[in-house]
Amino acid sequence: MMRIALFGAGRIGEVHARNIAANLRCRLAFVVDPDADAAARLADRYGGRPVAADTAMAAGQADAFIVASSTNTHAALLNALAPLGKPILCEKPVSLDFAEAEACAQRLDAADARCMMGFHRRYDPGFAEVRRRVQSGEAGRIFQLCIASRSWAPPPPDYIRQSGGLFRDQTIHDFDVARFLLGEPIASVYAVGGCMIDERIGALGDIDSAMVTLTAASGALVCICNGRFAAFGYDQRVEVFGTKATYLVGNVSADTVACGTADGWLSARPKATFAERYREAYERELDRFVDFAEGDEADIATHHDGLAAQALAEAALNSLQTRTPVEVFARAG
Repeated sequence: MMRIALFGAGRIGEVHARNIAANLRCRLAFVVDPDADAAARLADRYGGRPVAADTAMAAGQADAFIVASSTNTHAALLNALAPLGKPILCEKPVSLDFAEAEACAQRLDAADARCMMGFHRRYDPGFAEVRRRVQSGEAGRIFQLCIASRSWAPPPPDYIRQSGGLFRDQTIHDFDVARFLLGEPIASVYAVGGCMIDERIGALGDIDSAMVTLTAASGALVCICNGRFAAFGYDQRVEVFGTKATYLVGNVSADTVACGTADGWLSARPKATFAERYREAYERELDRFVDFAEGDEADIATHHDGLAAQALAEAALNSLQTRTPVEVFARAG
């Protein structure tokens, strides 16, 4: 059974810890977090042991590592883990500083490190099935992709301060989904946005609403409608338009019951949080990580995919500031 050391005892750390504890192929060996109490609570809940980072990294202690700590620690942890020769799953992004992310990727390559990026939406059953159909040719030539991605509520100011901004924090997932579904690099980015929901976000120099148009290498067009709020809940939808077929991945509702009355039909709201909406995706991601650790590297999102998605985030920010389309270099990932 694979022993996993988890870095990070926060919100996403708990998602990973819960899934590790429920997975018969692995177990939570260690939890590392600067907040010793948070590490102890998480370890006690899911069966691991709270330890310092050097203990978790000691030879023979762990078979694999998951980096789910705050973003500002990712690069340093990856640099320390790279020489150990153990598989790594790292949450996005590698760093909020793109130059640091590139330098870290170079160190990972130099060490022949095996690093999988935590783009969990790739493992959502709906997205994965659309990807399979697109890649098989069933859809014909893809000419348009529309992505709706909105949070259920604006995050608090403390989160915004350390998030890196909407494009690096939230839209980066949509950039990866676009690359994943199309199976090709992006050639140009044009972004517009503003603060229309929560003035506190604007006061911190960020935006809470954006529309981004991507042009793929083939000429296919991508529209990303992105924001920090949707009145009805967590909004996660994708439409793919091909010459032979159109595919729609809709929101996942809290239940499948529809109620009909004289006032009409009512159905449940979408699941309220990312952890609920993508619960199965995170479970499948962990299974895929175990496969990766055992040597199956087919169709894995690596740190190069992380760089490619972040390059699009940087281009979107540039486009927003200059109010012009921005050409990007093609990263195959």
